[in-house]
Amino acid sequence: MKTAQKQFGRGGFGSIDWQLIERSPTPLWLAVATPWVKRERLVTALDPSVDNLLHKELNLRVLYVGDRLAKLLDAELEAVACLPGTTFLDELGITSRQDTSDEQKRALREYLEVLIGDSGAICSELHLVYGKPAREVNRIVDRNKARLMLVGRGVRKGATGLLLGNTAERILSKSNTDVLIVP
Repeated sequence: MKTAQKQFGRGGFGSIDWQLIERSPTPLWLAVATPWVKRERLVTALDPSVDNLLHKELNLRVLYVGDRLAKLLDAELEAVACLPGTTFLDELGITSRQDTSDEQKRALREYLEVLIGDSGAICSELHLVYGKPAREVNRIVDRNKARLMLVGRGVRKGATGLLLGNTAERILSKSNTDVLIVP
Protein backbone atom coordinates (compact mmCIF):
# COMPACT_ATOMS: atom_id res chain seq x y z
CA MET A 1 0.00 0.00 0.00
CA LYS A 2 1.27 3.44 -0.92
CA THR A 3 -0.18 6.93 -0.81
CA ALA A 4 -0.82 7.99 -4.38
CA GLN A 5 0.99 10.98 -5.87
CA LYS A 6 -2.12 12.36 -7.54
CA GLN A 7 -1.45 14.88 -10.28
CA PHE A 8 -4.30 17.28 -9.63
CA GLY A 9 -5.46 19.25 -12.64
CA ARG A 10 -3.97 16.66 -15.00
CA GLY A 11 -5.41 13.45 -13.56
CA GLY A 12 -3.52 10.25 -13.04
CA PHE A 13 -0.61 9.36 -10.81
CA GLY A 14 2.96 10.56 -10.31
CA SER A 15 6.03 9.04 -11.93
CA ILE A 16 6.96 6.94 -8.87
CA ASP A 17 3.45 5.48 -8.84
CA TRP A 18 3.70 4.55 -12.53
CA GLN A 19 7.05 2.86 -11.99
CA LEU A 20 5.55 0.78 -9.18
CA ILE A 21 2.46 0.00 -11.28
CA GLU A 22 4.62 -1.25 -14.15
CA ARG A 23 7.07 -3.27 -12.05
CA SER A 24 5.28 -4.56 -8.96
CA PRO A 25 5.07 -8.38 -8.96
CA THR A 26 2.41 -8.27 -6.22
CA PRO A 27 -0.90 -6.40 -5.96
CA LEU A 28 -0.29 -2.68 -5.37
CA TRP A 29 -2.79 -0.47 -3.52
CA LEU A 30 -2.50 3.24 -4.30
CA ALA A 31 -4.50 5.21 -1.75
CA VAL A 32 -5.87 8.70 -2.32
CA ALA A 33 -6.70 11.07 0.54
CA THR A 34 -10.41 10.35 0.98
CA PRO A 35 -11.96 8.84 4.11
CA TRP A 36 -13.55 5.40 4.14
CA VAL A 37 -17.17 5.11 5.24
CA LYS A 38 -18.87 2.37 7.22
CA ARG A 39 -20.16 0.23 4.30
CA GLU A 40 -17.84 0.19 1.31
CA ARG A 41 -18.23 -0.77 -2.30
CA LEU A 42 -15.39 -2.23 -4.38
CA VAL A 43 -15.47 -2.42 -8.18
CA THR A 44 -13.45 -4.82 -10.31
CA ALA A 45 -12.74 -3.77 -13.90
CA LEU A 46 -12.95 -6.86 -16.11
CA ASP A 47 -11.57 -7.31 -19.60
CA PRO A 48 -14.35 -8.34 -22.03
CA SER A 49 -12.00 -10.38 -24.29
CA VAL A 50 -13.68 -13.76 -24.35
CA ASP A 51 -11.20 -15.51 -26.66
CA ASN A 52 -7.97 -14.63 -24.87
CA LEU A 53 -6.82 -17.07 -22.18
CA LEU A 54 -4.39 -14.54 -20.64
CA HIS A 55 -7.19 -12.00 -20.20
CA LYS A 56 -9.41 -14.67 -18.65
CA GLU A 57 -6.68 -15.64 -16.17
CA LEU A 58 -6.11 -11.98 -15.27
CA ASN A 59 -9.87 -11.48 -14.77
CA LEU A 60 -9.93 -14.50 -12.46
CA ARG A 61 -7.02 -13.09 -10.40
CA VAL A 62 -8.74 -9.69 -10.10
CA LEU A 63 -12.00 -11.31 -9.03
CA TYR A 64 -10.23 -13.56 -6.52
CA VAL A 65 -8.36 -10.65 -4.90
CA GLY A 66 -11.50 -8.47 -4.98
CA ASP A 67 -13.64 -11.13 -3.34
CA ARG A 68 -11.13 -11.77 -0.56
CA LEU A 69 -10.72 -8.07 0.08
CA ALA A 70 -14.48 -7.45 0.06
CA LYS A 71 -14.92 -10.16 2.71
CA LEU A 72 -12.13 -8.72 4.87
CA LEU A 73 -13.56 -5.19 4.63
CA ASP A 74 -17.22 -6.25 4.85
CA ALA A 75 -17.75 -4.50 1.53
CA GLU A 76 -19.87 -5.14 -1.54
CA LEU A 77 -18.07 -6.27 -4.68
CA GLU A 78 -19.27 -5.16 -8.10
CA ALA A 79 -17.84 -5.84 -11.55
CA VAL A 80 -17.76 -3.68 -14.67
CA ALA A 81 -16.84 -4.57 -18.25
CA CYS A 82 -16.78 -2.16 -21.15
CA LEU A 83 -17.50 -3.00 -24.78
CA PRO A 84 -15.71 -0.44 -26.94
CA GLY A 85 -17.72 1.89 -29.17
CA THR A 86 -16.87 1.29 -32.82
CA THR A 87 -17.63 4.58 -34.53
CA PHE A 88 -17.05 8.27 -34.03
CA LEU A 89 -20.80 8.78 -33.59
CA ASP A 90 -20.94 6.03 -30.94
CA GLU A 91 -18.22 7.83 -28.98
CA LEU A 92 -20.26 11.03 -29.12
CA GLY A 93 -23.33 9.16 -27.94
CA ILE A 94 -25.29 10.18 -31.03
CA THR A 95 -26.20 6.76 -32.46
CA SER A 96 -28.07 3.84 -30.97
CA ARG A 97 -26.36 0.46 -31.18
CA GLN A 98 -29.49 -1.52 -30.29
CA ASP A 99 -29.29 -3.74 -33.40
CA THR A 100 -26.10 -5.58 -32.40
CA SER A 101 -25.58 -4.42 -28.84
CA ASP A 102 -28.33 -6.52 -27.26
CA GLU A 103 -26.87 -9.79 -28.58
CA GLN A 104 -23.30 -8.76 -27.70
CA LYS A 105 -24.34 -7.68 -24.25
CA ARG A 106 -26.27 -10.90 -23.60
CA ALA A 107 -23.34 -13.08 -24.71
CA LEU A 108 -20.84 -11.05 -22.68
CA ARG A 109 -23.07 -11.10 -19.60
CA GLU A 110 -23.34 -14.90 -19.81
CA TYR A 111 -19.56 -15.25 -20.23
CA LEU A 112 -18.82 -12.92 -17.30
CA GLU A 113 -21.38 -14.57 -15.02
CA VAL A 114 -19.69 -17.94 -15.66
CA LEU A 115 -16.27 -16.33 -15.09
CA ILE A 116 -17.43 -14.80 -11.80
CA GLY A 117 -18.86 -18.16 -10.75
CA ASP A 118 -15.60 -19.93 -11.66
CA SER A 119 -13.64 -17.44 -9.55
CA GLY A 120 -15.79 -18.08 -6.48
CA ALA A 121 -16.39 -14.32 -6.12
CA ILE A 122 -19.71 -12.94 -5.01
CA CYS A 123 -20.58 -9.81 -7.02
CA SER A 124 -23.63 -7.83 -6.00
CA GLU A 125 -23.88 -6.27 -9.46
CA LEU A 126 -22.41 -6.67 -12.94
CA HIS A 127 -22.28 -3.49 -15.05
CA LEU A 128 -21.93 -3.79 -18.84
CA VAL A 129 -21.30 -0.53 -20.64
CA TYR A 130 -20.29 0.73 -24.09
CA GLY A 131 -17.63 3.32 -24.85
CA LYS A 132 -14.05 4.08 -23.94
CA PRO A 133 -13.04 1.95 -20.94
CA ALA A 134 -11.14 4.76 -19.18
CA ARG A 135 -14.20 6.99 -19.19
CA GLU A 136 -16.92 4.38 -18.66
CA VAL A 137 -15.27 2.30 -15.94
CA ASN A 138 -14.46 5.44 -13.93
CA ARG A 139 -18.00 6.74 -14.50
CA ILE A 140 -19.41 3.56 -12.90
CA VAL A 141 -16.91 3.78 -10.02
CA ASP A 142 -17.76 7.45 -9.38
CA ARG A 143 -21.53 7.05 -9.85
CA ASN A 144 -21.67 4.17 -7.37
CA LYS A 145 -19.33 5.88 -4.93
CA ALA A 146 -16.97 2.92 -4.93
CA ARG A 147 -14.08 3.33 -2.55
CA LEU A 148 -11.68 1.01 -4.35
CA MET A 149 -11.25 0.00 -7.96
CA LEU A 150 -9.41 -3.23 -8.78
CA VAL A 151 -7.70 -3.37 -12.17
CA GLY A 152 -5.65 -6.13 -13.74
CA ARG A 153 -2.29 -5.37 -15.34
CA GLY A 154 0.23 -7.39 -17.20
CA VAL A 155 -1.24 -9.02 -20.28
CA ARG A 156 0.38 -6.76 -22.88
CA LYS A 157 4.15 -6.45 -22.54
CA GLY A 158 7.16 -5.21 -24.50
CA ALA A 159 6.90 -3.20 -27.71
CA THR A 160 3.24 -4.10 -28.25
CA GLY A 161 2.26 -2.60 -24.90
CA LEU A 162 4.40 0.46 -25.60
CA LEU A 163 2.96 1.05 -29.05
CA LEU A 164 -0.68 0.21 -28.40
CA GLY A 165 -0.91 1.46 -24.85
CA ASN A 166 -2.59 -0.39 -22.04
CA THR A 167 -6.27 -0.19 -21.13
CA ALA A 168 -5.48 -0.53 -17.42
CA GLU A 169 -3.14 2.45 -17.60
CA ARG A 170 -5.79 4.56 -19.35
CA ILE A 171 -8.36 3.59 -16.71
CA LEU A 172 -5.94 4.41 -13.90
CA SER A 173 -4.98 7.76 -15.43
CA LYS A 174 -8.58 8.95 -14.95
CA SER A 175 -9.18 7.42 -11.51
CA ASN A 176 -10.40 9.53 -8.58
CA THR A 177 -10.43 6.75 -5.99
CA ASP A 178 -8.12 4.21 -4.40
CA VAL A 179 -6.92 1.60 -6.85
CA LEU A 180 -5.58 -1.90 -6.41
CA ILE A 181 -3.50 -3.05 -9.36
CA VAL A 182 -3.40 -6.84 -9.70
CA PRO A 183 -0.56 -8.23 -11.83
